[in-house]
Order: sequence, then structure tokens, then C-alpha cells
Amino acid sequence: MTDFDSSTANFSNWPVPVASQQGIVHRSFFAVSFSCKSYCTNRLFPYNIFMGRVYKNRDSQKRLSRKGAGEWMSLAPEELIRHGWMGDRTPVTLRSIQPEDAPALCAMFRACSPKSLYLRFERQLNEIPLDQAVQLCSVDHKNELAIVAEIKEAGSHRLIGLGQLSADPDRATAEYAVLVADPWQGKGLGSKFTDFCLEIAWRWGIKRVVGEFSPSNVRIIRILQSRGFRFQRDRQEQVVFAEKTLEGLVWIAKRGEAMSNMKWRKSLRPLINEAREELAKVNPQELARRGGLTFHEGWLELPLLGRVYSIRWPELSPTAPNGEACPEELQILLLDYLKNGDGAPPTGRWIGFRELPNGGFYWRAFQGYSGDQLVRDLAGDVDAFHQAAIKLEGEPLDMGDASYTFRTLPQLPMAVVWWAGDEEFPAKATVLFDETASHYLPTDGLAILGRMLCRKLAKLGREA
Repeated sequence: MTDFDSSTANFSNWPVPVASQQGIVHRSFFAVSFSCKSYCTNRLFPYNIFMGRVYKNRDSQKRLSRKGAGEWMSLAPEELIRHGWMGDRTPVTLRSIQPEDAPALCAMFRACSPKSLYLRFERQLNEIPLDQAVQLCSVDHKNELAIVAEIKEAGSHRLIGLGQLSADPDRATAEYAVLVADPWQGKGLGSKFTDFCLEIAWRWGIKRVVGEFSPSNVRIIRILQSRGFRFQRDRQEQVVFAEKTLEGLVWIAKRGEAMSNMKWRKSLRPLINEAREELAKVNPQELARRGGLTFHEGWLELPLLGRVYSIRWPELSPTAPNGEACPEELQILLLDYLKNGDGAPPTGRWIGFRELPNGGFYWRAFQGYSGDQLVRDLAGDVDAFHQAAIKLEGEPLDMGDASYTFRTLPQLPMAVVWWAGDEEFPAKATVLFDETASHYLPTDGLAILGRMLCRKLAKLGREA
């Protein structure tokens, strides 16, 4: 094996496998591991395929299929979510796969060309049957994990990419594979999958990331090169190996999160300007009436979770109580409330997140970073929840073991219901919405508001 400098390599002069000469490229994966000599199993298919390669040694595959890698993966599936934008500014979400994703996953595979499927699986496939997609979606989130890339298109949600991690029994290796449907290739999604995987690997305590792929797979070589990987080439096997140590790699998570937040906030600015233009056409007195606000001397005053924000007319730039400009994500939330509000009064009938428009698709993730996170932050202490709710001026409700309603926005009440844990069941908290909530915010805005409410309660509870 020889050292390989990807920055000076002439990929066109490398011998190309026969399959690549026929327009098919393979070995489109790389592994996350302590050792590049051991591999873990993957349950994409019930037959003898493992992360894109076909095994001839059944004993080896049986050994690799043993379970027992569970405890080291401490991240809950609801925590594995990342929002971002592709190169064409299309919003995209990377999240943990769910059992109900199987039909959408089949549709994603149908959008892949035979070349892309071969690139991923190293065998000729035209599509993936539904029963096999169901198996792929039924991961245990202990020794295996699948992440999908999701976009909103024509009012519905669509899957456009799939990444997988799978740990071996001795916890030495977690292997990663990725597939992006053809219409969305070349838009930076492979890089997003890679960065997310590196962050997860670092958070799980993995020491090294290695990869093995065809030298003709220039795209993944360049993605890894830009992230500091070292390369070696095996001329006999016609493969390239990549390696990167993750020790002390705190900057991956911090830089990735900072860059993601910066890009996300930047992408909100056109939406903010669009909302301002639309709101400027409406009489401010009418906006105040519909939103339950006060309008005085050119200022709209909008209370949110115990703080009063001011919106100057006609500039429509929300400011915090201390006079500073609000961050972009809070600006769009407040402006959306003004823009969408139609004056519908709350009815007092409570609904769950899955009953909101398109909420059924995201409710698991929302539950994870709202109610479940609140329980974790308060260590399941119902008394701490009581004290936090009282500090936030919550009004008691008669649901669960403890429940309160909160006036998050003037016309938008929300409730939190807490069930105390026992020897059989852990504590649980759930956020509920008035059935008129969608008259004021879109579902993604309601999700952000629900998370803000739970974070506020967690902060007050910890201070109690």
C-alpha cells in the first residue's frame, strides 16, 4: 500500500474497475472506527449484504451479526436532528429514521439512478421493495442508527438521502454509509451527512474515522480531504483508504453548530424581509386587534413568556426589553405571529403536536426536544416542575399528575402535562396546544415555541 496525496492525484489516470468503465461506480461508504480491519453489521437487507459489499464467508457474517453494542450509544433518537440548507438554499432536516418512513424511503430509492444504487450497494438494483424498507426503518437505536434527509416539497415532506451508522459487538467500530437521491446530488448534502456523522462519532467517544472506497469516487475523496483526512491507496485492490483521528476533536461539534446556526440565521433574513413587506400593508391597529396586542405611539408591544418585546411601526424590527435587536429566529417567530394571526379566540380544547398540520411526521422529534428534554433537565422531579410553572405564572389544569397552561403569546396558550414516574414507567411530560394554534403560527413555529417554553421551565426549575 502506498501513501496517497489527494490534492495532487490525477484521478483520471487511475485504473478504473470494470463496473466503473460501464458507468457504474462502487464502494461509496466510509467507516467510523477504532480499527479499519474490523467491521460491523448492517440490517439493510435480510440477505448477505453488509454496508454495500457482498460477503462470501457466512461464518464471518454470522460473527459480525452478534448484538451487544448498545450501551455506548447514549444519544436518544430524538436528539439526533440537525436543520440546515443545501447549496441551492433549500431547507433540509437530518433526523433519525422512524418506522412510518418506509413508504417515503421507497419513493426516495425510486428517485435514484441504477448508477447511484450501485454506487451505494455494489450490485444491480432498480428499486428497494417495501418490506425491505420497513426493515431498514426498524432500527433499535442502540447498536444501529439510520438518519434521513428530509425536505418540504409542494406542501408535503420528502426523503432525499439516507445515512447509516452501525456498531460492532466489541464497540470498536461503527460503520457509516450514505446515499443521496440523484436530483439532490451536488448540493452539499453529502458534506452535511459527513459532518453530522463526525459529530455523532465524536460525541460517542470514537477515536478514529477511516474510509474505503473506489478511487473514481472523487466526490467523497474531496469531502474527506477538506476535513483533514489522510489517504492511502491499495493498487492491487483498487481502493483508497482514508483516516482521521478524532481525539480532542471538540471543535467539530462547536464549529459545526456555529456554522449551522450562522447559515440558518442568514437564510431567515429574506423571510423576515418578506414578512415585513406583507405586514406593512396592514393597519397596525388591525394587527394589534388580531394578535391581542397593544399599539401605542408607533409601537406594538408583544408579550412572550414573561417578557415584553417591542415592534416599531412601520420598520417592523422586533427589539428585546433591553432595547437590543432580537436574533433572526425570534424575529421571524414574532413577525409570523402577526402575519398569520386572524383573531380567533382560544377554545380551551387541547391537542397534541401530531394533530397539528403535518405534525404527525415530526411529533417524535418534537417530543424528544420538548417534553422528554424537560424531564431530563429536571431529573424527573415533579416538585421542581410545580415551582417552575408557578414562577412562569402558569394556571393549573386537571390533567396528569401535574399540568399548567401558559400564555406563551397573547392569543396562543400552551399547556404542559406531567406524569410522575414509578417503578414501572419513567416520568413523562407532554406539550399541548389550543386547537386554534395554527391560526397564529405554522407548525414549525409552534415547535420552536414549544421548545422555548420547555427550556424556560427547565431553567426556572433548576433555580428552584
